[in-house]
Amino acid sequence: MKKIILIIIAVLFVGYAIFAIITFSGKPESELCKDVKIQVLDSAKIEFIKAKDVYVFLKKNDLIPTSKKIKDINTETIELKLKSIPIVETAECYHTPNGILCVDITQRSPILKVMGSSGDYYIDEEAKIIPTSSNFTVYLPIATGYIDSTFAKTSLHDLALYLKKNEFWNAQIEQIDVLPNKDVVLIPRVGDHQVLLGNLDGFEQKLDQLKTFYKEGLNETGWNKYTEINLKFDKQIICKKSSAK
Repeated sequence: MKKIILIIIAVLFVGYAIFAIITFSGKPESELCKDVKIQVLDSAKIEFIKAKDVYVFLKKNDLIPTSKKIKDINTETIELKLKSIPIVETAECYHTPNGILCVDITQRSPILKVMGSSGDYYIDEEAKIIPTSSNFTVYLPIATGYIDSTFAKTSLHDLALYLKKNEFWNAQIEQIDVLPNKDVVLIPRVGDHQVLLGNLDGFEQKLDQLKTFYKEGLNETGWNKYTEINLKFDKQIICKKSSAK
């Protein structure tokens, strides 16, 4: 009797396994897409774009696949279209077993806001131009003056990236002004002076000199003693005193 029960259980188990394989293996192919779930994974850090903006973009491009069969959804096409948005860095599209299409995106990371002769935009860590957005509120240094896109994506990008990655300069510099001859003037947050950096050749060494001068000079004499600190000349610092001093 015990052996018969075991045989019945084994038969039922095998039968269920065959039923499950037939039923569930075909389900994703024939099931309809029930909904679209969009996530902007880095929205807590940057808010150039929101999930609802992504939905509107997909709808405008006829890429909302609800009521379509899962097998007919080309996730690669959706990803490529999303990556065409200048502010999108990565896009991943996939579906769940219960018929939900998931869209996960990340945004580009801006390091500088440009308000120059060629228009207003952001530059990201990879030297790509990002259109301005009213949603973006995080503080960034501003670059003004005679800035074309080529200069913005090369020399100016290198300077901005250096400032961002250096804790001291990231906290100190709030504006970069570019003169017609491409000399650069830095406007610090602390003190009433401006820094004439000159051209951007060897700017790292110039900033090292300036940091030493700040620590050994201005900390002793006061941060408002000078109106201009000139670093244009090799291994020299020329200061212009304030008329009030």
